[in-house]
Amino acid sequence: MSLFKRSKKKTNRQFSANPRDDYKSKDYYLKELQTIDDFLSEIERGVRKSPKADIKQYYYVVNMHVYQRFSILYVLQADIKTLTDEALRYCRNWYAYTQLGGELYYSDLCSALSFYLLLSLDHTEIAFLEQHMIEEKYVDAVLDLLRNTAFHNQAVTDKSFYFKDKGYFGDEYTDSTGELMKAICAEDKEIRTAEFVDYLETVKKPYYRRLLKYYEKIGEDHYTYIGSYDFRITAVAKILEIDKAAIADSKFIAADLL
Repeated sequence: MSLFKRSKKKTNRQFSANPRDDYKSKDYYLKELQTIDDFLSEIERGVRKSPKADIKQYYYVVNMHVYQRFSILYVLQADIKTLTDEALRYCRNWYAYTQLGGELYYSDLCSALSFYLLLSLDHTEIAFLEQHMIEEKYVDAVLDLLRNTAFHNQAVTDKSFYFKDKGYFGDEYTDSTGELMKAICAEDKEIRTAEFVDYLETVKKPYYRRLLKYYEKIGEDHYTYIGSYDFRITAVAKILEIDKAAIADSKFIAADLL
């Protein structure tokens, strides 16, 4: 695979619609998108000029920003082809990274598998992930659902916990046997939907509010806001066949990708 085959992106396309997430303005999202592209171009030039560049680290750093790019493009209501191209770029970068000996983390695997499921990517784009899973003790019900659906077409899990977002408020994740697990374990679709909606209201929403307060405290120059949508949880909603009408208006669910 060519190192720089898909690295250059243009941000001068027109987004006629208003952003899906109005916490920030359209101009803000466009500015952040341009900042990301400028950064990617800069590190690409650095790698081209240096024969001793750490290519493995290059792919890792690039993909952290590709994920941000995808999120902002979704907020800006980019078309499905644009989102699919970005998702493919993300998966292919991880493939190149693992071929160089790189190890993937929980969030990397969840994001790649979620993109595969939400955008109906070809299975060949993520097949390599099955050989690059994290240690089993770090696999929660969410990742287990994602991988079993992607690799075995079975929406099942034998895990009894999931990792709840902590973000800036401690460890990145903390395990929990409640909240989302109630939806995952429910056999009845109506109950499953009700428990999932309750999870969004009682877990996701308070966490998001705390995150916004933290952003306001540290100031806009110290973070990049990429929207409220959680593609990992959206993929779980798709797997669990949550009633779309019940979650269509949630700021955490990319409903049009269900």
